[in-house]
Amino acid sequence: MDTKEHIMQVSMLLFSEKGFETTTMRDIASKADVNLALINYHFGSKEGLLKNIFQQRALNIQFHIWEIANNKSIDELEKIHQIIEHYVAKMFTNQEFHKVMLRELFSSEREEVHADTIAIFSENANIIIEIIKQGIKKKIFNKVDPELCFATIIGTIHHLMLSKLLRENIYGGKEKKDPILDPSFQKRVTNHIKQIIENHLIPPLKIKSI
Repeated sequence: MDTKEHIMQVSMLLFSEKGFETTTMRDIASKADVNLALINYHFGSKEGLLKNIFQQRALNIQFHIWEIANNKSIDELEKIHQIIEHYVAKMFTNQEFHKVMLRELFSSEREEVHADTIAIFSENANIIIEIIKQGIKKKIFNKVDPELCFATIIGTIHHLMLSKLLRENIYGGKEKKDPILDPSFQKRVTNHIKQIIENHLIPPLKIKSI
């Protein structure tokens, strides 16, 4: 891992734990064990650091979604299934990033960062919405609302990312354990979203088993 990536990873942990406003550049320098001037050299400011993190992580997600969307060997339903798998896996294994991203989506205190976050999120959404529209056009899917289908997929995942305490109380069983790192819970969530979307998209006689 190079120094720039190390700084971004440490920053995400601090932004997630303490919040963006509370975390200082000196906190980041101390935790990352680097000189403050080095952080300023790479990122310019705390906002610049946050923008770099979002761009790198979000573009990585976008690259994989584009790969799936442009795969001509699978149909639209399989594309949606693979995207659901990818989103759940990414969000469950990169909790800190998605926790901070959600805060920025709901906040407009940092206008430039907020606008960039909205733009990246919207681009990813539009790829998925276009897949659903293509499925409708080919008469593979029912005439559904593509935008609200996307909202159902991402909204379910975002709900699970909002609060550790909420997850423990609702999904943690008798022991109240956070289930998010449990592979069986990840599979449970993935299959649940797939089933909901497939039942909505596909005429009853064409529904496949997941």
